[in-house]
Amino acid sequence: MKKLLLLLLITLLHSTVIAQWKFTLFGVQSNPLFNMKHQGYLSGAGLGAGAYYMISPETLFSLDLGGSIYGSSNGSRSGDSPIGNYTVSNGFTAAVLEGRVLMNLKKWSPYIEMHYGSVGYNTTEEVQMVSEQLLQVTTTNVGAGIGVLYKVADNFYFDLGVAFNSGSPADFLDLHSFTSQDQVIDYNINNANSNMLIIKLGLAFSVDFSSWTNNSGGLSTYYSSSSYYVPQSISPYPSTTSYSRGSQSGTNCDSTYDGGTSTSSTYSGGGNPNHAASSSSSSSGGRIIHKGKTPVGIK
Repeated sequence: MKKLLLLLLITLLHSTVIAQWKFTLFGVQSNPLFNMKHQGYLSGAGLGAGAYYMISPETLFSLDLGGSIYGSSNGSRSGDSPIGNYTVSNGFTAAVLEGRVLMNLKKWSPYIEMHYGSVGYNTTEEVQMVSEQLLQVTTTNVGAGIGVLYKVADNFYFDLGVAFNSGSPADFLDLHSFTSQDQVIDYNINNANSNMLIIKLGLAFSVDFSSWTNNSGGLSTYYSSSSYYVPQSISPYPSTTSYSRGSQSGTNCDSTYDGGTSTSSTYSGGGNPNHAASSSSSSSGGRIIHKGKTPVGIK
């Protein structure tokens, strides 16, 4: 299970440069079903978060691949003991992989999902503000669900979903059996298949990482592809520069300078004379000009 989670994480991180991601923050209501409910596991509530890699989000049908982590507190009981107030409580944490198929309408995006993951059920006891783990069991869960996204603004959504979890057996404290009398605490430990109905309500937002990647290279691409030139009037130093470009060649003849009067250079041959002028500027220390303005960072 850990290897599968790691593989999915690596794949999703590798894909961030070419697609959008969706992130969710949600509240959870967890409702035990069947024998788990009858044997004293109570309903509860908690919080969670998820992340999904979006495939073809602009089409009518799209796919979200990702997962979520959430937790829930599922009841507690307290009583007096010879060493002080005694409290026991049930709860769980879940980490699941999820796949969603969405139908993207104008405002509403209903979806169906499948999920697979692990759930850790735990029972803690607390005496005089000191907590210890009484029970801890990790189960494997699979399930399916339905939900809907409602678009409230660009890239922001309300997310409502209901999912059924079918899990392997788990041990837990039967809170219905808990008694406290004359400083004597008593309870039963039960075992049942960990079947749950999970209701999620939260906010989701999407981020297009591919546009960030494209924009980050815009400045360097601009300068590397631009053609700079030096006006003849501001490069008074004589120089001789030759270049070749394919089968064409040209020579920039000597320029002379006599106390403030400069003669114009002549150019012959194929190619772009701006390249020869730029090369001459580099060797003579002339100021680089682009379209009449000095670019930022160029001195």
